[in-house]
Order: sequence, then structure tokens, then C-alpha cells
Amino acid sequence: MKVIELKDKLLVQIPEELVDSLELKPGDELELVEADCDHITVKLINGRSRKQAIKRIIESAWPIPDDYKFDREEANSR
Repeated sequence: MKVIELKDKLLVQIPEELVDSLELKPGDELELVEADCDHITVKLINGRSRKQAIKRIIESAWPIPDDYKFDREEANSR
């Protein structure tokens, strides 16, 4: 990665392969989690990660039978 200077800030250019694999978009925010001379760990902190998590949950959900009826009393008695 390359560090460039823009006005009074230092910016890091992220390789295109990493941008693609993380599905980064303009405006995404990354948090620096850990860094040393050998590696950097970042975390995607914008709302898109929440949306992706919800999408994964929905995609992995088991189908509910058409005749299923939720019984609040039964559920609360457990």
C-alpha cells in the first residue's frame, strides 16, 4: 500500500484486489484495530456490515411451515 499526502492529511491507497474482496465503496469507514511493522488489521465500521449480517441471517434461516402458529404462552413457559 502506498501512503500519499493530501493537504494536511496522509492517505493510504488500498490495492484494488483488497477493495474488491472487502466490497469497499466510497464513504465506507475502516477502523484501525491493530498495527505493527508486519501487518495491519482493520475493521469495517459502517452500517453496511450490519445489513450484510442481516442478509446472511435471512439467507441461512430455516423455512417455516405454512401451518406453523406461534404460541406465546407455550414459548414463555419454557
